[in-house]
Amino acid sequence: MSQFRDEEENPNRFSDLPQEVTCEILGYLDIQDIARASTLSKEFNKLCTLLPRLCIDSEQIGDDPNKREDFFEFLNCHTEKVLEEKSLRCVNLRWKLSATRENYVFGRFIRKAAASDNVKEMDVDIISNIIFICRCINIRIYIPHCCPSLEKLKLKGDIEFNPISTNSILNLQELVLNGVGVVSDLFVKWLPESCKNLKLLSVRDIVGVKNLTIACPISLRFLAILGAYDSVNVEAESLSGLIIYLPVGTKTMRIFAPNLNILELEGCIAENYYLGNFKFLEIARLYYQWHLNTEEELIRFRPKIDELIQSVSQTKTLYVGENILQVRIYIFLVFNFYRG
Repeated sequence: MSQFRDEEENPNRFSDLPQEVTCEILGYLDIQDIARASTLSKEFNKLCTLLPRLCIDSEQIGDDPNKREDFFEFLNCHTEKVLEEKSLRCVNLRWKLSATRENYVFGRFIRKAAASDNVKEMDVDIISNIIFICRCINIRIYIPHCCPSLEKLKLKGDIEFNPISTNSILNLQELVLNGVGVVSDLFVKWLPESCKNLKLLSVRDIVGVKNLTIACPISLRFLAILGAYDSVNVEAESLSGLIIYLPVGTKTMRIFAPNLNILELEGCIAENYYLGNFKFLEIARLYYQWHLNTEEELIRFRPKIDELIQSVSQTKTLYVGENILQVRIYIFLVFNFYRG
Protein backbone atom coordinates (compact mmCIF):
# COMPACT_ATOMS: atom_id res chain seq x y z
CA MET A 1 0.00 0.00 0.00
CA SER A 2 2.81 2.41 0.83
CA GLN A 3 4.29 1.82 -2.63
CA PHE A 4 1.03 2.80 -4.36
CA ARG A 5 0.67 5.78 -2.03
CA ASP A 6 4.19 6.97 -2.98
CA GLU A 7 3.36 6.67 -6.68
CA GLU A 8 0.19 8.72 -6.20
CA GLU A 9 2.03 11.37 -4.20
CA ASN A 10 5.04 11.49 -6.57
CA PRO A 11 3.73 10.65 -10.04
CA ASN A 12 6.19 10.31 -12.95
CA ARG A 13 4.82 13.14 -15.04
CA PHE A 14 7.57 12.84 -17.64
CA SER A 15 6.42 9.33 -18.61
CA ASP A 16 2.87 10.62 -19.02
CA LEU A 17 3.88 13.06 -21.76
CA PRO A 18 3.07 12.23 -25.38
CA GLN A 19 5.94 10.65 -27.28
CA GLU A 20 6.30 13.65 -29.62
CA VAL A 21 6.70 16.02 -26.66
CA THR A 22 9.20 13.76 -24.91
CA CYS A 23 11.34 13.47 -28.07
CA GLU A 24 11.22 17.23 -28.55
CA ILE A 25 12.56 17.75 -25.02
CA LEU A 26 15.27 15.12 -25.43
CA GLY A 27 16.29 16.78 -28.70
CA TYR A 28 17.65 19.76 -26.78
CA LEU A 29 20.13 17.59 -24.86
CA ASP A 30 23.72 17.28 -25.98
CA ILE A 31 25.01 13.95 -27.21
CA GLN A 32 26.53 12.99 -23.84
CA ASP A 33 23.20 13.35 -22.04
CA ILE A 34 21.45 11.44 -24.81
CA ALA A 35 23.94 8.61 -24.36
CA ARG A 36 23.17 8.51 -20.63
CA ALA A 37 19.40 8.72 -21.19
CA SER A 38 19.49 5.81 -23.63
CA THR A 39 20.77 3.52 -20.86
CA LEU A 40 17.92 4.25 -18.41
CA SER A 41 15.44 1.82 -19.93
CA LYS A 42 14.34 0.18 -23.17
CA GLU A 43 11.72 2.88 -23.55
CA PHE A 44 14.28 5.67 -23.30
CA ASN A 45 16.62 3.82 -25.64
CA LYS A 46 13.85 3.79 -28.23
CA LEU A 47 12.92 7.44 -27.61
CA CYS A 48 16.55 8.51 -28.14
CA THR A 49 16.35 7.19 -31.71
CA LEU A 50 13.28 9.32 -32.48
CA LEU A 51 14.87 12.71 -31.81
CA PRO A 52 14.01 15.64 -34.11
CA ARG A 53 17.46 17.22 -33.64
CA LEU A 54 20.95 16.03 -32.81
CA CYS A 55 23.56 18.30 -31.15
CA ILE A 56 27.17 17.08 -31.08
CA ASP A 57 29.83 19.24 -29.39
CA SER A 58 33.39 18.11 -28.69
CA GLU A 59 33.58 20.37 -25.62
CA GLN A 60 31.00 18.13 -23.97
CA ILE A 61 33.17 15.06 -24.63
CA GLY A 62 36.58 16.47 -23.67
CA ASP A 63 40.02 15.42 -24.86
CA ASP A 64 40.29 12.09 -23.03
CA PRO A 65 41.03 9.46 -25.75
CA ASN A 66 39.07 6.77 -23.89
CA LYS A 67 35.97 8.93 -23.58
CA ARG A 68 36.21 9.88 -27.24
CA GLU A 69 36.51 6.22 -28.24
CA ASP A 70 33.42 5.32 -26.18
CA PHE A 71 31.58 8.24 -27.73
CA PHE A 72 32.36 7.15 -31.29
CA GLU A 73 31.17 3.62 -30.58
CA PHE A 74 27.88 5.05 -29.34
CA LEU A 75 27.70 7.50 -32.25
CA ASN A 76 28.18 4.83 -34.91
CA CYS A 77 25.39 2.72 -33.44
CA HIS A 78 23.02 5.50 -32.39
CA THR A 79 23.08 7.67 -35.50
CA GLU A 80 22.39 4.68 -37.75
CA LYS A 81 19.21 3.98 -35.76
CA VAL A 82 18.23 7.68 -35.75
CA LEU A 83 18.55 7.92 -39.54
CA GLU A 84 16.64 4.66 -40.00
CA GLU A 85 13.71 5.98 -37.94
CA LYS A 86 13.53 9.07 -40.22
CA SER A 87 12.55 11.44 -37.41
CA LEU A 88 15.71 13.57 -37.46
CA ARG A 89 15.17 17.09 -38.83
CA CYS A 90 18.19 19.12 -37.67
CA VAL A 91 21.89 18.32 -37.14
CA ASN A 92 24.27 20.63 -35.23
CA LEU A 93 27.91 19.57 -35.15
CA ARG A 94 30.72 21.47 -33.40
CA TRP A 95 33.89 19.41 -33.29
CA LYS A 96 37.62 19.83 -32.72
CA LEU A 97 39.42 17.01 -34.51
CA SER A 98 42.10 15.17 -32.56
CA ALA A 99 42.55 12.00 -34.63
CA THR A 100 42.42 11.11 -38.30
CA ARG A 101 39.74 8.48 -37.61
CA GLU A 102 37.35 11.23 -36.57
CA ASN A 103 37.70 12.70 -40.06
CA TYR A 104 36.29 9.54 -41.61
CA VAL A 105 33.52 9.03 -39.04
CA PHE A 106 32.09 12.54 -39.31
CA GLY A 107 32.51 12.74 -43.07
CA ARG A 108 30.50 9.54 -43.42
CA PHE A 109 27.85 10.70 -40.95
CA ILE A 110 27.41 14.09 -42.69
CA ARG A 111 26.99 12.45 -46.10
CA LYS A 112 24.39 10.03 -44.78
CA ALA A 113 22.46 12.76 -42.97
CA ALA A 114 22.43 15.00 -46.06
CA ALA A 115 21.14 12.13 -48.22
CA SER A 116 18.34 11.16 -45.83
CA ASP A 117 14.69 11.81 -46.61
CA ASN A 118 14.04 13.84 -43.47
CA VAL A 119 17.01 16.07 -42.46
CA LYS A 120 16.17 19.68 -43.35
CA GLU A 121 18.93 21.64 -41.55
CA MET A 122 22.64 20.97 -41.07
CA ASP A 123 25.07 23.26 -39.22
CA VAL A 124 28.65 21.94 -39.21
CA ASP A 125 31.67 23.66 -37.61
CA ILE A 126 34.98 21.78 -37.68
CA ILE A 127 38.28 22.82 -36.08
CA SER A 128 41.36 20.75 -36.89
CA ASN A 129 44.40 20.58 -34.66
CA ILE A 130 45.94 17.65 -36.49
CA ILE A 131 49.11 18.43 -38.42
CA PHE A 132 50.06 15.87 -41.07
CA ILE A 133 52.87 16.45 -43.57
CA CYS A 134 52.95 20.17 -42.74
CA ARG A 135 49.24 20.74 -43.27
CA CYS A 136 46.01 20.47 -41.37
CA ILE A 137 43.74 17.53 -42.05
CA ASN A 138 40.30 18.65 -43.18
CA ILE A 139 37.01 16.84 -43.28
CA ARG A 140 36.06 16.22 -46.89
CA ILE A 141 32.36 16.58 -47.56
CA TYR A 142 31.13 15.15 -50.83
CA ILE A 143 27.50 16.10 -51.27
CA PRO A 144 25.46 13.03 -52.27
CA HIS A 145 23.86 12.97 -55.70
CA CYS A 146 20.45 13.54 -54.18
CA CYS A 147 19.54 15.48 -51.03
CA PRO A 148 15.74 15.42 -51.20
CA SER A 149 14.92 17.24 -47.95
CA LEU A 150 17.89 19.49 -47.18
CA GLU A 151 16.78 23.15 -46.93
CA LYS A 152 19.54 24.85 -44.87
CA LEU A 153 23.26 24.01 -44.99
CA LYS A 154 25.94 25.83 -42.97
CA LEU A 155 29.58 24.76 -43.17
CA LYS A 156 32.42 26.41 -41.24
CA GLY A 157 36.04 25.66 -40.53
CA ASP A 158 38.42 22.98 -41.78
CA ILE A 159 36.11 21.46 -44.37
CA GLU A 160 36.66 20.63 -48.02
CA PHE A 161 33.35 21.17 -49.79
CA ASN A 162 33.39 19.26 -53.07
CA PRO A 163 30.03 19.39 -54.84
CA ILE A 164 29.73 18.14 -58.40
CA SER A 165 27.50 19.48 -61.14
CA THR A 166 25.26 16.40 -61.14
CA ASN A 167 24.17 16.91 -57.53
CA SER A 168 20.51 17.66 -57.00
CA ILE A 169 19.66 19.80 -53.97
CA LEU A 170 16.46 21.25 -55.31
CA ASN A 171 14.98 22.13 -51.90
CA LEU A 172 18.07 23.95 -50.58
CA GLN A 173 17.08 27.51 -49.64
CA GLU A 174 20.01 28.71 -47.48
CA LEU A 175 23.71 28.00 -48.03
CA VAL A 176 26.36 29.50 -45.72
CA LEU A 177 30.06 28.73 -46.28
CA ASN A 178 32.61 30.17 -43.84
CA GLY A 179 36.30 29.44 -44.24
CA VAL A 180 35.75 26.20 -46.15
CA GLY A 181 37.79 25.02 -49.11
CA VAL A 182 36.22 24.54 -52.54
CA VAL A 183 37.32 23.71 -56.06
CA SER A 184 36.58 26.99 -57.79
CA ASP A 185 35.44 25.77 -61.21
CA LEU A 186 33.28 22.97 -59.82
CA PHE A 187 31.65 25.22 -57.22
CA VAL A 188 30.81 27.96 -59.75
CA LYS A 189 29.27 25.41 -62.10
CA TRP A 190 27.42 23.52 -59.37
CA LEU A 191 25.71 26.50 -57.76
CA PRO A 192 23.28 27.61 -60.52
CA GLU A 193 22.70 24.10 -61.88
CA SER A 194 21.86 22.27 -58.66
CA CYS A 195 20.53 24.90 -56.23
CA LYS A 196 17.62 26.17 -58.29
CA ASN A 197 15.51 27.17 -55.27
CA LEU A 198 18.29 28.88 -53.29
CA LYS A 199 17.15 32.12 -51.62
CA LEU A 200 20.12 33.03 -49.38
CA LEU A 201 23.83 32.55 -50.08
CA SER A 202 26.70 33.66 -47.83
CA VAL A 203 30.36 32.99 -48.68
CA ARG A 204 33.15 34.11 -46.36
CA ASP A 205 36.92 33.56 -46.66
CA ILE A 206 36.55 30.74 -49.15
CA VAL A 207 39.83 28.84 -49.46
CA GLY A 208 41.07 28.02 -52.94
CA VAL A 209 39.32 30.87 -54.75
CA LYS A 210 41.13 34.02 -55.85
CA ASN A 211 38.68 35.19 -58.49
CA LEU A 212 35.20 34.73 -57.07
CA THR A 213 32.39 34.43 -59.59
CA ILE A 214 28.84 33.93 -58.38
CA ALA A 215 26.36 33.09 -61.11
CA CYS A 216 23.20 33.02 -59.04
CA PRO A 217 20.10 30.95 -59.69
CA ILE A 218 16.94 32.85 -60.52
CA SER A 219 15.48 32.14 -57.08
CA LEU A 220 18.31 33.89 -55.12
CA ARG A 221 17.18 36.96 -53.17
CA PHE A 222 20.05 37.71 -50.76
CA LEU A 223 23.82 37.38 -51.25
CA ALA A 224 26.67 38.15 -48.82
CA ILE A 225 30.34 38.03 -49.87
CA LEU A 226 33.10 38.50 -47.28
CA GLY A 227 36.79 37.85 -47.72
CA ALA A 228 39.92 38.65 -49.69
CA TYR A 229 39.64 38.02 -53.43
CA ASP A 230 41.50 39.41 -56.44
CA SER A 231 38.24 39.95 -58.25
CA VAL A 232 34.53 39.62 -57.50
CA ASN A 233 31.97 39.01 -60.22
CA VAL A 234 28.27 38.76 -59.38
CA GLU A 235 25.61 37.90 -61.95
CA ALA A 236 22.20 37.88 -60.32
CA GLU A 237 19.30 39.30 -62.22
CA SER A 238 16.69 38.58 -59.54
CA LEU A 239 18.81 39.54 -56.52
CA SER A 240 17.22 42.02 -54.08
CA GLY A 241 19.87 42.27 -51.31
CA LEU A 242 23.67 42.32 -51.62
CA ILE A 243 26.42 42.79 -49.00
CA ILE A 244 30.11 42.79 -49.97
CA TYR A 245 32.93 43.20 -47.44
CA LEU A 246 36.50 43.18 -48.78
CA PRO A 247 39.17 43.48 -46.04
CA VAL A 248 42.03 44.07 -48.50
CA GLY A 249 42.33 45.69 -51.90
CA THR A 250 40.45 43.98 -54.73
CA LYS A 251 41.46 44.70 -58.30
CA THR A 252 38.08 44.36 -59.98
CA MET A 253 34.46 44.24 -58.88
CA ARG A 254 31.67 43.55 -61.34
CA ILE A 255 28.04 43.49 -60.29
CA PHE A 256 25.10 42.77 -62.58
CA ALA A 257 21.99 42.98 -60.43
CA PRO A 258 19.49 45.32 -62.14
CA ASN A 259 16.67 44.56 -59.69
CA LEU A 260 18.69 45.17 -56.52
CA ASN A 261 16.85 46.88 -53.63
CA ILE A 262 19.52 46.93 -50.90
CA LEU A 263 23.28 47.34 -51.44
CA GLU A 264 25.99 47.48 -48.77
CA LEU A 265 29.70 47.84 -49.61
CA GLU A 266 32.29 47.74 -46.82
CA GLY A 267 36.01 47.30 -46.31
CA CYS A 268 38.69 48.44 -48.75
CA ILE A 269 37.80 50.09 -52.00
CA ALA A 270 38.50 48.14 -55.22
CA GLU A 271 40.68 49.48 -58.03
CA ASN A 272 38.08 49.03 -60.78
CA TYR A 273 34.30 49.01 -60.58
CA TYR A 274 31.68 47.86 -63.08
CA LEU A 275 28.42 48.34 -61.25
CA GLY A 276 25.98 49.58 -63.85
CA ASN A 277 22.78 51.34 -62.81
CA PHE A 278 20.49 50.17 -60.05
CA LYS A 279 17.08 51.50 -61.07
CA PHE A 280 15.17 49.91 -58.19
CA LEU A 281 17.65 50.61 -55.41
CA GLU A 282 16.00 51.74 -52.17
CA ILE A 283 18.85 51.62 -49.63
CA ALA A 284 22.59 51.97 -50.31
CA ARG A 285 25.30 51.87 -47.64
CA LEU A 286 28.88 52.77 -48.55
CA TYR A 287 31.09 52.16 -45.52
CA TYR A 288 34.53 51.98 -47.07
CA GLN A 289 37.53 52.57 -44.85
CA TRP A 290 41.08 53.53 -45.79
CA HIS A 291 43.98 55.64 -44.59
CA LEU A 292 44.73 58.64 -46.83
CA ASN A 293 47.69 60.68 -45.67
CA THR A 294 48.48 62.99 -48.58
CA GLU A 295 46.63 65.32 -50.90
CA GLU A 296 47.66 63.17 -53.88
CA GLU A 297 46.00 60.12 -52.34
CA LEU A 298 42.81 62.05 -51.68
CA ILE A 299 42.67 63.34 -55.26
CA ARG A 300 43.48 59.88 -56.65
CA PHE A 301 40.47 58.37 -54.89
CA ARG A 302 38.07 61.02 -56.14
CA PRO A 303 37.13 59.29 -59.47
CA LYS A 304 36.38 56.03 -57.66
CA ILE A 305 34.20 57.78 -55.11
CA ASP A 306 32.39 59.69 -57.86
CA GLU A 307 31.79 56.46 -59.75
CA LEU A 308 30.40 54.74 -56.65
CA ILE A 309 28.08 57.58 -55.78
CA GLN A 310 26.93 57.89 -59.41
CA SER A 311 26.04 54.19 -59.54
CA VAL A 312 23.73 54.54 -56.51
CA SER A 313 22.44 58.03 -57.37
CA GLN A 314 18.88 56.78 -57.88
CA THR A 315 18.59 55.23 -54.43
CA LYS A 316 15.93 56.54 -52.05
CA THR A 317 18.21 56.39 -48.98
CA LEU A 318 22.00 56.70 -49.00
CA TYR A 319 24.33 56.09 -46.06
CA VAL A 320 28.04 56.89 -46.39
CA GLY A 321 30.96 56.39 -44.02
CA GLU A 322 33.23 59.12 -42.73
CA ASN A 323 36.04 58.23 -45.17
CA ILE A 324 33.90 58.98 -48.20
CA LEU A 325 32.79 62.24 -46.63
CA GLN A 326 36.43 63.04 -45.91
CA VAL A 327 37.37 62.75 -49.59
CA ARG A 328 34.35 64.59 -50.91
CA ILE A 329 34.55 67.45 -48.42
CA TYR A 330 38.31 67.86 -48.87
CA ILE A 331 38.04 67.93 -52.67
CA PHE A 332 35.16 70.40 -52.46
CA LEU A 333 37.14 72.76 -50.21
CA VAL A 334 40.32 72.53 -52.29
CA PHE A 335 38.59 73.25 -55.59
CA ASN A 336 36.56 76.13 -54.17
CA PHE A 337 39.70 77.58 -52.56
CA TYR A 338 41.57 77.63 -55.87
CA ARG A 339 38.55 79.08 -57.68
CA GLY A 340 38.32 81.84 -55.08
